[in-house]
Amino acid sequence: MKSMFLVKDQDKADNELDSYGINLNLAIESFLKGNFEDAISYHENVIQSLYELNKLKNNKRIHDKVQFILGQIKAERDKYQLIEELRKRA
Repeated sequence: MKSMFLVKDQDKADNELDSYGINLNLAIESFLKGNFEDAISYHENVIQSLYELNKLKNNKRIHDKVQFILGQIKAERDKYQLIEELRKRA
């Protein structure tokens, strides 16, 4: 499966995913115990992890888009270089 994150961001993404899961479980536990203030704090941490994960995912999306565009530019450049070589040989 293709990763949602850049290789360089994978460790940070893994940490955020762990943080998300831990804080979500703690929020649910606090809620069930009636500790709503604690539940709010844990949910705020969940939201922060989601923001960070979204940033990392967007980094990958932008990187992939740039790589695609660069590939198109290279293909066009190679095509024109080939045409020039063929013209010189003619």
